[in-house]
Amino acid sequence: MNAKLRTLIESIQSTVADYRADEGFSLDADHVELWVKQFDSGIRVDILQEMDHILKKTYFSKRRVARFLRSVARSKDLSKGDLPTFWKKTGILKNQNRGNSQREMLPILSEELSKAVGFGIDDCPSEASNFIYLDDAIFSGQHVVNDFRPWIAKDAPKKANVNIIVIAYHTGGKYYSKKALEEMATEAGKKIDFTFWCSAVYENRSNANGDVDVLRPRVLPEDDNTKKFIEEFGQNGKLGLLRSAKDPNSSKIFSSEESRNMLEQAFWLKGLEIRDMCPLLKPMHRPLGYTSTNSSNKIGFGAMFVTYRNCPNNCPLAVWAGEPWHPLLERKPN
Repeated sequence: MNAKLRTLIESIQSTVADYRADEGFSLDADHVELWVKQFDSGIRVDILQEMDHILKKTYFSKRRVARFLRSVARSKDLSKGDLPTFWKKTGILKNQNRGNSQREMLPILSEELSKAVGFGIDDCPSEASNFIYLDDAIFSGQHVVNDFRPWIAKDAPKKANVNIIVIAYHTGGKYYSKKALEEMATEAGKKIDFTFWCSAVYENRSNANGDVDVLRPRVLPEDDNTKKFIEEFGQNGKLGLLRSAKDPNSSKIFSSEESRNMLEQAFWLKGLEIRDMCPLLKPMHRPLGYTSTNSSNKIGFGAMFVTYRNCPNNCPLAVWAGEPWHPLLERKPN
């Protein structure tokens, strides 16, 4: 193995070293090497180089997540400068229907809160008009909407403020969820204000083009697998939601248009192969990640945000899909 390849492998391994470490998952340099060897030899260095660049920006280690939750517990903007009063009057929602992110993040917030104000989330009121909802990320926004649907209809007071706090949100998902939540509250005859707080914002609106922070190719290759996919999911021989070829990369997470395009093409082609080889994948698992059946996005979400807890299925299949594919970040199903 050449020195550059080894250096990049070790750098990626160092960045994601604590991925699922709490479960005893071991992610060493050999694991990264096995992953990249599944790609053509001519692009392995390029793939590692761009993934190294991206993950340094988008991977949230346990320490980085704890730092974010510490900032939440001590936020003067959130508490309007009065931490003890704010937290004594704020209810903590535990209304996540699927997944474990909320359940696993709340104890960390409670610990940081105890350091900041002398009490944890168990001492926060069960009945309140101000609330905190905590999760790791918003992608399409569908999960947060589903979490709030029963709460708004039954348990929410007639008037309330809800602070939706996530490590990261995608702009399209934030827009959709805010609009849907406000409509649900209105239909329930309730006045609920929803405010979103996060550490990282990723652009993914359909008209963002060069600014978009997810994998979204300008063009798709003309190989047989792509043609077959377009026949199955396309409309009039095309797939929607591609980037404009006129706008160069201006995303904050990719290193250049050339490197971005290389990664999009490589992950797209491998994603098509993975869909054929992995029997447990569903039709909504598109080459560039999970997308809902009614979405206009047929290619996949294309997310690159990952935490130490798990890899979202909104990320490209080449990153997380399992047997017989060897994943970089093996995903634990919800």
